[in-house]
Amino acid sequence: MAILFTKPTKAAKRLKLMLYGVAGVGKTTAAIQFPNPAIIDTERGAENDTYVDLINAKGGAILSTSSFDTIMEQVKALATTEHPYRTLVIDPITVVYDAMATAWEKRVGDEWSRHRAKAVTDWKRLTNLLAALDMNVVFTSHAKSEWVNGESTGRFTFDGPKGADYWMDLVIEVQRSGDERFGIIRKSRIKTLPVDETFPFSYDELADRYGRDVLERDAKPVASQYLELMDLIESREDGEDIASRILKKKGVATLSELSLDDIQKAIEWLTNG
Repeated sequence: MAILFTKPTKAAKRLKLMLYGVAGVGKTTAAIQFPNPAIIDTERGAENDTYVDLINAKGGAILSTSSFDTIMEQVKALATTEHPYRTLVIDPITVVYDAMATAWEKRVGDEWSRHRAKAVTDWKRLTNLLAALDMNVVFTSHAKSEWVNGESTGRFTFDGPKGADYWMDLVIEVQRSGDERFGIIRKSRIKTLPVDETFPFSYDELADRYGRDVLERDAKPVASQYLELMDLIESREDGEDIASRILKKKGVATLSELSLDDIQKAIEWLTNG
């Protein structure tokens, strides 16, 4: 049996960032400072004159929707076609998740929070797709009080799908004092942005620490066959096991690392049984 372990290498990985905070601290303003943002505006908060001018200055564009299906379609389009955008912003995710949970509640009820479990499963489909997207991804979220074992911690956390922060490289609570906006790093996989640090929040500060060349490079589309493979895997009850077997056999960490030839062979295997 072959040994599949390989030496790890450093990759110029696109930033996956969540910003959360109470109303009025400037989450949207912070998010649309990123280069060439394609903004999914879920509560029509980015339509006032100040935001419009900033978005246009950044070479961005807006889609106003809270439809999960529409968001999935647009992310697939961004993943597989050439376009001028470098950052995808979903502002805020709270609205999308609440709409998903409500839709599932009508179908399966709310006993044992089964509607939220279904919504989280759907959300995982989105994050699997976003993992392959060669763009910075910025989620904003409403804030809610944080509770642990039935007791308040006195802090805020994000208001969205359970586990949504697991996938993010960086989670920042945005706060404001007068005219100054600052960020508190609540989770980080980035050495230059350590957990619990508080810093004056701006795109330039993040770019200098993370790597401006990574954040501002052009997006590269992935093969449409990759999305076909994802759809086939997600349509099966044993999809997660199938994905794990493919990854193990090919010695890669994610499906997006497969060669086009390997992707096509996996599609044929799944299609033909």
